Amino acid sequence: MVKRDGTVEDFDGNKISRVCEALGLSPSQVDVLIKNVSLRVAKLPGDRVSSNQIRDFVINELKDINDYTAEQYLWYHKMNTAKS
Repeated sequence: MVKRDGTVEDFDGNKISRVCEALGLSPSQVDVLIKNVSLRVAKLPGDRVSSNQIRDFVINELKDINDYTAEQYLWYHKMNTAKS
């Protein structure tokens, strides 16, 4: 995964899991979300994916579960981006 600052690190679904659980998703919902995001990442051509692409995948998956939770995740992401 290529982060906004250009550094590269492995995709870590645990980071997404912690945020989604804090937003009120059940462990089973989080598991499905991480599985679906991981599958979408794996289908991309090449071996690198941007953190923005992963964020978009997460938001799309969250919208299928609950629009409010998707909005909360986006707010969380914007707040953390503003701190960077």
